[in-house]
Parts: sequence; C-alpha cells; structure tokens
Amino acid sequence: MSTNSLDSSRITLPDPGYSTCEDTYVKLLIYPGLHGANEVTDVLRIEPTSTQDKGEEIFNSRGSKRVAKNSLWVLSSGQRVASKDLRDHLNWLLNKIQSRSNRIKKNTGMG
Repeated sequence: MSTNSLDSSRITLPDPGYSTCEDTYVKLLIYPGLHGANEVTDVLRIEPTSTQDKGEEIFNSRGSKRVAKNSLWVLSSGQRVASKDLRDHLNWLLNKIQSRSNRIKKNTGMG
C-alpha cells in the first residue's frame, strides 16, 4: 500500500450536516488586559459576538450575578454558520481575521 493511498483514506469529505454533531462552533476569545473590549473592536474593526469589561456586572442564564474579573472580547461562529462541519466554522473565523493580521501585529507589538 502506498503512502498516498493511506493518506487519502484518512480524509473526511466536507459534510455540512455532520449527523454525529449536535452543534458546532468556534470562538476567538481575546483578553485585552488593561484595555477595554471596545478597544479590540476599534483595532480589528470587527463587531464581536459579545464583550465584557472588568468590573461589569454579568448575569448568567439562571439569573445569578457576578462581577467580571477581566475584560473579554468574543467572536463566535455560533448562529452565523449553519454547517456542523468544523472546517466551515474555522474558515469563517479565519476569513474574518485574516485581513486584520497587520493591525493585530501592530497593536500587539509583534510587527
């Protein structure tokens, strides 16, 4: 058996219905340290799925209250990508942030 046929036998074809998955999504979480979540939005120019700022009161699904210990910026593919194939969700996320890579490098001191 050649290596090529072995490799190709392990490839799973894309399947948006993916019957073995109940739900699929990816999330990018950014903890901006001393900065607020809105500053991440300003840098990336992408609307987040959700945010929280340090000190903000947050209520969970059962109505319990807590105070956020950190600021957080979240971008999620949930409710935005209908497919249950993880590759579709990753592609969606990468397409969202790929064109922002120079802005990310510049603002994180990496570029």
